Amino acid sequence: MLIENPGSAPEVVRPAIRALRKARWSPSRRVPIDADLRALEEDGYRVFPAAVDFLRNFSGLFVDVRRPYGHDEIIFSAAEACAGISWGLAAEYTEQAGVAVVPVGEAFSRHMTVFLGEDGRWFGGYDQVLVEFGTDVFEFIENATGDKGMSVPYKGSGVRSSRRAWVKKLVTVIDAGRGDAAFVSCPTCSKYRLEIRYVGFPETRKAYLLFWCDACLRGIQLSRVWAPEGFRVWPIGDPASVADVPDFKHAVR
Repeated sequence: MLIENPGSAPEVVRPAIRALRKARWSPSRRVPIDADLRALEEDGYRVFPAAVDFLRNFSGLFVDVRRPYGHDEIIFSAAEACAGISWGLAAEYTEQAGVAVVPVGEAFSRHMTVFLGEDGRWFGGYDQVLVEFGTDVFEFIENATGDKGMSVPYKGSGVRSSRRAWVKKLVTVIDAGRGDAAFVSCPTCSKYRLEIRYVGFPETRKAYLLFWCDACLRGIQLSRVWAPEGFRVWPIGDPASVADVPDFKHAVR
């Protein structure tokens, strides 16, 4: 797309800037970010200056973008992103990326959490999958919407036990509808010490899921799920909701 500027050569506008302008973004835009900073602080993130500068300029934007299969929306808001992911999973991403990251938005119909790294790199995370999308927000928008990200090799402390086996056990627990998981054996150690916990919003039942074994401290986490009836939803803003959850290792791949 060309924009004619009187008295100068035509300006070529890159797709990311075009999309951002439609969302009413400008380089001089500044917005209050108290809610973002409060959410990050409550979840235990170390907020570095580049993240603060980004949020002041971009927070609250809903960016309509075109992907290979249709339209999508990227939402820039640390408060929204924190509500959909646990700090424990973000800590895994930090280890995987090799740099501190903070959540600053959501994409792919809110299934992917958008992260800014302290070194300026941009990432997208979904469960145990982390993808690198570029070194600035414009590259992130263009690469994410074009499915051009580069998968970050897993190098965390996760256990290479079968994630599929854990998901099968989870389905058994949910289908039973008992509200607990102690009647099912652990897919890693075979002991009957499984625990399940939904942490999120009791009024909507949107949550993230923690599913682990108290014996071998293995398990999985799923983001952006809806808790079925019969299972308690622990409030996401209450530290007591996860105070007794052990630091279990995630089964991956």
